[in-house]
Amino acid sequence: MLPPCPDSPNCVSSLENGDHQIDALAGQGSRAASLSALAAALDSLPRVDWQQVGDDRIEATFTSLVFRFVDDVVFVIHEDGRIDVRSASRVGHYDFGANRKRVEMLRDMLNQ
Repeated sequence: MLPPCPDSPNCVSSLENGDHQIDALAGQGSRAASLSALAAALDSLPRVDWQQVGDDRIEATFTSLVFRFVDDVVFVIHEDGRIDVRSASRVGHYDFGANRKRVEMLRDMLNQ
């Protein structure tokens, strides 16, 4: 389960509708394969801090380079490998698309 997005536009989630909606990440065919691929993709990104890792869930934070803003990202990996995702800024109202861009970048990495 992913927490809901707040009313502010600085959040995206595969379980939301409207402006917050983003497609789930395609899986790798199984939960284990998707977890491994996602972990490798996250490890290759800068300023990511792992908060919690489980058999079907990864929670991490990303910190922006200049202003050190922190974004919380949660991934839930299903048995079929599909990955639900939520990425949200902790502070502020706008994120200038940073959370959406991050999820789309991860999507591209997983699809390679």
